[in-house]
Order: sequence, then structure tokens, then C-alpha cells
Amino acid sequence: MLARVIGLRLEGSLAEARVHLDQAMELLLGERAALIRRLDSATAASLMDSAAKIVLYARLMHEEATQRGAGHGRAAELTIEALRRNPESEEARLLMVELRRSVSLEDLAPAYRSEFERAIDLP
Repeated sequence: MLARVIGLRLEGSLAEARVHLDQAMELLLGERAALIRRLDSATAASLMDSAAKIVLYARLMHEEATQRGAGHGRAAELTIEALRRNPESEEARLLMVELRRSVSLEDLAPAYRSEFERAIDLP
């Protein structure tokens, strides 16, 4: 579903991409989607049952921020939460590589800044 959303955005179909992105969020997060979106990253992550699910949510948040043109900090915070739960997660590490180009420390809550700095120094 994420590939479809990205494809629509790249084609310039932003409204349709947004609809599909919202559907993907609902599918991933279920009835708690609206609640999870309003919570801080640590609490939101605690409501998900796996690091893999947190990474997928972070990818969706990254795409949402890309569509808006700003606000990638939430995706980075969620990726850090996934790495806290599973430091060996290749998906989380790959996402962090993507995020380091679009996130500055000011985009993050203070609790995440030092971990983000360490994570972006990874090869």
C-alpha cells in the first residue's frame, strides 16, 4: 500500500495519495488510529505490538511529512522507538538512513536528540 501512495505522489495525484495514506494508517493501526496519531511518539509506540509495526507506522509518517514538505521528526522519533525495542532491525536502520537527510535536531523532542545523533552516525 505504501508503494501505491508513493507512486501516486510522484505522479502528482496528491489528493488520491492522501486518501490511500489515510487508509493505510487505518489498516495498520485499526480503531486506535486517531488516538495514536495524537499521542507522543513513546506512548504511540507502546500501543503497538512490535518494532516492525512501529517502523511501518514511521514509514507512513515519513510519507505524510514528504507530502506536506516538512515534519519528518515524528518518523525519526518512531524509528528510534523501534530501534529501542529491536536494535538489530534492518528496516529501522534503513529508514534512519533515509530520515537523516530530512530531519534536524530541532525537529525532535529533546529526549530523542542524542539517540538520533548516534543513529545518523551509523554506516
